[in-house]
Parts: sequence; C-alpha cells; structure tokens
Amino acid sequence: MLAQFTADGAVFSGRIEFHGRPETVRVARDDLRRLAGYFDERYGPAAGTTVEERLTAVIANLIGRGELREPAAAYWENTERLATHCRRAGIRHVLTRIGNKGQDLTRTYVPLWTATHQGEEWLVSVRVSPTGRGVHFVEGLACPGSPHLLRAHDVTVGLPAFAVLADMIESRTGPRPPDDPCRRAEAFFTGLVAAGEIGPGLAPGEARDRIVAWCAEAGVPHRSTPRKARHDLLNSDRLSLTLSFGATGLHISEHYRPSGGWGSTFSTVDIALADLPALAEHLEQHLGTVITRELLEPRIAGSFATMVSRGLLKPDMPRFGNWGAITGLVIGGGVPSRRYRPLRQAEILHARRTAPGCDYTLNIEIGPTQGIRFFENHEYYARGDDDGAEWSYSVTTEHSALPDLVGHFTSLAGLRPPPAPGLDLEDDLVHYLRELVRTGELTGDLDIEVARDRVAAHFAAAGVAARRDRSHWYNMR
Repeated sequence: MLAQFTADGAVFSGRIEFHGRPETVRVARDDLRRLAGYFDERYGPAAGTTVEERLTAVIANLIGRGELREPAAAYWENTERLATHCRRAGIRHVLTRIGNKGQDLTRTYVPLWTATHQGEEWLVSVRVSPTGRGVHFVEGLACPGSPHLLRAHDVTVGLPAFAVLADMIESRTGPRPPDDPCRRAEAFFTGLVAAGEIGPGLAPGEARDRIVAWCAEAGVPHRSTPRKARHDLLNSDRLSLTLSFGATGLHISEHYRPSGGWGSTFSTVDIALADLPALAEHLEQHLGTVITRELLEPRIAGSFATMVSRGLLKPDMPRFGNWGAITGLVIGGGVPSRRYRPLRQAEILHARRTAPGCDYTLNIEIGPTQGIRFFENHEYYARGDDDGAEWSYSVTTEHSALPDLVGHFTSLAGLRPPPAPGLDLEDDLVHYLRELVRTGELTGDLDIEVARDRVAAHFAAAGVAARRDRSHWYNMR
C-alpha cells in the first residue's frame, strides 16, 4: 500500500492491475484531517506533525499489524480494507479498479451515517458505479476489531431504474438535483437522511425495507441481496485464517501458502446456520468468557479473536495446525460440522525422455487417511500404431510414519536441512526427497522401478512398514 498526496487530496494505491493501472482509493483534501483523526482514535496517535506524515505513519502501522500488506505483495485486500476504514470514518471516497477485461469498475462511496447497534458498528452508505451495476444502498454491521463487515445487505438499482425512482421521490420532496448520475445519487440519499425519511433513528434493516418498498411503488427492477461477510483472524504472507458468515452458516478456511514451498492448500470447516447457537455457547464455555452481544456472528467472531489473543491460534502454526485446533474444539463440543483437509501432492522430479518417448516423473502424496505414497510414473507418448500407455510404481506407508521418515533423513550426511526444521514435517519430507535429487541419488535417467526402490530402501532404513505396488493403463483406439 502506497500513499501519494496532492493538492486535491490523497491517493492510496494497492496492486498494479493487468492493464498497468493501480487500484486506488482517493480521498479529498478536506477529509484527510478527519481520516487521520479517526485512525488516531482507533489505534492511538500516529507519529508526525502534518496530516501527510500522520497518514504515512498510519499505513506503516497497519502493515506492521498485518492488516495491510507490503507494497510488493500487491494484494487487492489493501484497497478494500482502507475503503472500509473510510466508511467507518464517514468519509466519501472513490475506489478505482480495472477489471480483467479492461472494464472500468470505479465506485464512489458516500457514507450516510454510522452508529452503534448492540455493540457493533452500524455502517450505512451508498455506492455508485457509473459504468457498472448502478446505485447500491449498503447496510452493514462490523465487529469493532475487524477490517471487514460481519454482515451486509445491498439494495441494487440500475442507473435507468434509479432515475425513475428518484423522479418519483423528488416530485414529493423538492427540486431535482444535478443530472450527473453520481452526484444525483449522492444528493438523493443524503437528502432522504436530512429529511428524516431514513437515518440512524430507524432500526437496522428498516431503511433498506423502505427503499425496497419505494422501488416496488415506482415499478423499477431492483435486487435486495444479503452478502456473505468475512472476518480475518490471521493474515500473514504464510497463512491466513478466515471466518465467513453467510445465509447457510459459518465457513472457516485456513489458507497455507509457504514461500518457496510446494504449493498452497485450503482446509475448511463448515457449520450449518442451525448449529451456530451451540457453537457460540460452547466457545464461550470453553474459553471462560462472556460476550455481551445478542447477534451470533459477533459472539462467534469475538470468541475466535480471544483464541488468537491467547495464542491458541497462531500465524506460525504448521500447515493444518490451526485447522486441527478448531476441528478438535468443534468435535469436542459435539457441534455438527463438515470438515475438509486436502490430499497434499508434490512433484519431486520431472524429466522428458526422447527415447522411448515418455514423461518421467517422481511424485509424493500425503494425507491423514491416504498415508504417504511415493510413486515413479512413466507416461509413454502415442507413436504410430502405439496409442501410448502409463506405468506407475509406488511405495506406501502410514501417515504416522512421518516423524520416523524425517528423523531418518535428518541423520543422513550430505543432505541440507529444510528452511524451518520441525515446523511442518510434511514439508520437511518433501524437502529431503528433493535433496536426493540434488545429490544425484534420484535422477531422470534411472531404469524402471529404480527410483521407487531407492526410496523404499530409505523407508526400510527408517524402520517403517511399507508396501510396494504397480499400476498401468493403455490408450485404446
């Protein structure tokens, strides 16, 4: 995230899009001091004397907290999170984004009001997309410590339909505002708030219902849509842990992405809407906390935030570590859930042999129920009357053998240790198998079954029971 200051205000830049234009959040000069004051109140006074220095310090602070990423990381979440802060501060801003096909997805956000409801931040704004889907009235509730809305609901009206709606309402309330669709939408909704037609005096959802009723009265097409809302528990370059609340329940996702590793994985826990009360009660009993909020989402999010603050969920956990802690807690509380942990796959070596014409690969698969399977694969190309074939030679052992295997390879001279020994034993095993490639024990020109047998010998030396197998198939015309 980068900040540039001009005479007109500030431009906060996120990632560089495919079309070479950065994703930005623009804030007017007159609103910068109020934005800096909002951050001072939320996180404490920032270093610096000028508003530019204070906001630059704020960006550095948010990066340090893990809420924003370094500029080189170029994640789109940066602009979305900063835009959420602007909405919380009640500040008009413009978010510019270029789509994958070059379409202009610029959106103007005009906060209408902010208030507190049952301990949560109640944020109401209008979003105008002049080249997109039109005018959006957005109501959302946010947990005070989260950069995301916990719950949100949009009412969307296309620009032509909005003009019909505005004509009907403005015929009752006063003169017609400017013709520019963005400015007209801003004036229309701020005028409704000033007139008391909508505003913080209503309960959450009542303003939305009034707008839906007006759309029906005007006979204009519209869409009223609840949005799935996210709450980030952990967010680092290596791992993220996210809660997503939706109409069907709670989705918990751990995304593990090792730098220089062998691929990222998603592991998930899903809990149905009907089971969320039991989850909220079990979490509070387990943690010994009482969260005085009536809504389920803030109670659950608050309990998970407590687990993070106590170190029960951590960004330096091994792969599936946080997922395992959560599934153990859910199962222990008798809360029904659907859990998924993927089979991990890695390629150790790939060579293309010109004679007899085949792809030769060495691979490993690791899973809690599938075990540890190393296999040597020969895929022969179709040539002439030969339609091709694939042969595979494998050695398999139980997943519980992982510590013994890693311990065996650790004791061997000439193999370099993994970058973080012991942090993730599955990563360590993959590392050591690739070390066998580096040292020349596994190469791309070995005869059939030799690589498999060499790895099987290591399994035997580690004292683990393993079985060898083979499989094949032929292409048939």
